[in-house]
Amino acid sequence: MDEMSERFREIVYAQTPERDRSLISFIRARLAETLPVEEGEYRLLVGVNSILEEFETMVGAANVTGTGLERYKDALGRSLRLLAHSRYGEHDEFRTDFLP
Repeated sequence: MDEMSERFREIVYAQTPERDRSLISFIRARLAETLPVEEGEYRLLVGVNSILEEFETMVGAANVTGTGLERYKDALGRSLRLLAHSRYGEHDEFRTDFLP
């Protein structure tokens, strides 16, 4: 990786924890607003919440960087950002840095 690419990566990852914590709070608030009407929808929300909990644990873990776990955390985060964008992209509190 060249020096400019490495610097860009450092800048992006320096901002990532704050964005990720904000994304977690945003999705939790939206899930709390949702009243499941069907069993299938309820099961979907439980699944999203499980992914959210795992991602939150990884965001708080200092030892995730530079490992295969970092790629896994990035994949979870990207999945949650895709979900947030597709489901809540028009919401007033949706932030552009949540975009995948």
